Amino acid sequence: MQILEKKNVDEIAVDKLEKIYSKMGITIESSYYVHGEYDWIYSLLLRI
Repeated sequence: MQILEKKNVDEIAVDKLEKIYSKMGITIESSYYVHGEYDWIYSLLLRI
């Protein structure tokens, strides 16, 4: 198994979520991979 660099993991996760969230009017301002398989911190912008 090959370990991905943090930058690549972040790009994959953000790209996938941006496609889903953009349909709902949500913008991801930043994301941070903390550690572990499911440990992320996201900063979101909602326009109402």
